[in-house]
Amino acid sequence: MIIFWIYFLGMIGIGIYCRKYSTDFNGFMVGKRDLGPWYLGCAFFSTYLSSSVLIGNCGTAYYNGMSYMWNTVAQVLCTPIGIILLFAGLAKASKQLGVVTVPGYLKKRYLSNVPAGLLAAFMLVFLLPYLIGVAKGSALMISAVTGFTFAQSVILILGVTLVYSLIGGFMAGTITDFFQSLLMCFGATFVFVAALIEIGGINNVITTLSAMDYDHLVNSPGALGWNQLVGVTFVFGLAPWGLPQLLQKGFAMKDKRVIKPSVIIVIFLMLFILYTSNGNGAIARALYGDALLESTDSVFPYMVTQLMPDWAQGLVMAAVVAAAMSTLDGVILVMGAAASNDLYKGCINPNASDKTVLRITQAVMFIVLGLLAIITIGGVGTQITFLATFSHTMMASMIAVPMFGGMFWRGGNTTGCVTAQVCGACSALIWYALGQPFCHFFFPAMVMSFVGYVVGSKFGKPLPEEYIHILFPNGQREKEFHWGIHNSKMKKETVNK
Repeated sequence: MIIFWIYFLGMIGIGIYCRKYSTDFNGFMVGKRDLGPWYLGCAFFSTYLSSSVLIGNCGTAYYNGMSYMWNTVAQVLCTPIGIILLFAGLAKASKQLGVVTVPGYLKKRYLSNVPAGLLAAFMLVFLLPYLIGVAKGSALMISAVTGFTFAQSVILILGVTLVYSLIGGFMAGTITDFFQSLLMCFGATFVFVAALIEIGGINNVITTLSAMDYDHLVNSPGALGWNQLVGVTFVFGLAPWGLPQLLQKGFAMKDKRVIKPSVIIVIFLMLFILYTSNGNGAIARALYGDALLESTDSVFPYMVTQLMPDWAQGLVMAAVVAAAMSTLDGVILVMGAAASNDLYKGCINPNASDKTVLRITQAVMFIVLGLLAIITIGGVGTQITFLATFSHTMMASMIAVPMFGGMFWRGGNTTGCVTAQVCGACSALIWYALGQPFCHFFFPAMVMSFVGYVVGSKFGKPLPEEYIHILFPNGQREKEFHWGIHNSKMKKETVNK
């Protein structure tokens, strides 16, 4: 408990320290726009890989066997590619065009409030399932270790997150993310090593699982089947390219030189957390058999209480709470900005002051966490990993194609963007409602979004040619797009117009 409270007080202290960066809306959203590689890499890693990984991956691997390790390969290979392709353009868009949110980017790129408004409203709905899974996982951990009730645990973690996020904004989330990422890796690795020692090594894990059910627990595709295994693998590998809470980190990046070292940091941290969290699930199945099949999200907390001494339980609990908070603060920040800057100011009251936008952002963050507490305490039986994949798929269906198209194709226009958003989101929902025949609903969402973007851009009204020249400077290949090389007064006036 001492470790637990020291951690919470430290997070609140960081929030108070970062208050100086959050005096206006831009500062609240992106700080000073000077994130270096360590802060950027750790912030990206910890915002993406939350308690849904430490607890959700463990439970999913416990249920589905060792084949679930394939999602580790996809994430380590695919996620860094998105950083390399997108973040240089995001950093320049933020500094030259005054963009601090993903909906704001779409508004500037496609010269319309429509795609920004659609995405902002979508975010307020479809990011909630992900947050529910994050809150549920961390609350299960706190409850198992401390004896607090589930409701008390939910209120505690959401309350502390709200305090430091409202006070310190983006910079508070970023600095806490740095420490939280280190705690996450420590927690997952600590339990992994203790569990391996308990069972006598990896060979004993494989032998035990093979004796139980080789086809489902050791061989691929395991209990998931190829359809869901491939789908989930690609969702976790490619969906980060379309998650607003991750892309928003690019707006605060110092410059493109930060990208390469940040990618190395992200890969290293992901290897640590993903292999150990998935491995913990496989080891738990070998240790405890089928005893926890009815409550797979409780597998990791159960392992901690069975294998760890009290002081170690406190450290691992802090790691799980850190994993949850690092995601909660990043997601509620982009949800608050979506409601205030992209919906209210962008579509309802264009003359709203910066102070008003900031206050609305903070109010929405408060409301979201309050609603999240009510839903989570009310009871959510859905598995944490499913909540994450559902939310990731829906967000990627609205964002990924318009983002890539906007940066790498000069022919992309407003009609193409809106068509891609509508086709992607509707295809995902319809395919899911049909029971995901033939493939995971991530794939039809991406295909139809791409088709909608190309067809819509082909038949829609082109953007003004002078604006296209600013986005894609003369003589520069489209794949090297950097939102304009020169920073002249004329260019700024044209962009604003």
